[in-house]
Amino acid sequence: MKEKNYKLKRSFRYEECEAKLVLEEYSGDRYSSIYLRDKPDLQDDIENIGIEVTSSIPSEKRRQIHNWLEECEANGYDVNFWDAYENSDVYNKKKSKRIGYGDFSNAFIRKRDKLNTGGYKRFDVYDLFILSEEHVYLEKLPRLLHRLVRLNKLPLRYSRVYMYT
Repeated sequence: MKEKNYKLKRSFRYEECEAKLVLEEYSGDRYSSIYLRDKPDLQDDIENIGIEVTSSIPSEKRRQIHNWLEECEANGYDVNFWDAYENSDVYNKKKSKRIGYGDFSNAFIRKRDKLNTGGYKRFDVYDLFILSEEHVYLEKLPRLLHRLVRLNKLPLRYSRVYMYT
């Protein structure tokens, strides 16, 4: 069994650890030497790849959902994240647009803009890993991918975008 590389950095975020494990499991040939670091979140100095990790649900929405989950648990209700999302104000305000692709696009734009403002270690290749608790409808996926390609036009761009749901 291959030894995992976990070099310490600032406090680990769950999303970054999950992305590292998923990438090593499913694309181990490309990401065999990635480390948890910062700016970008995952780095492979051997292959010269930097990987940013984000969630399609912005932190303020995740915080609201987390608070709702805690309230349900305190009152004896057994719910999961998706139940909480569907019953929260976050979901009800955007019910008409429930495909969630705006969240993927917004996550992409946030990370793309941060990458191009500086402060990141220089790599030959940058990839992006977007985690989501939302369901992705496969028939609408081509539209989202076309949008991400159109948005990926700044000097520093992502060569691969992973959407993990």
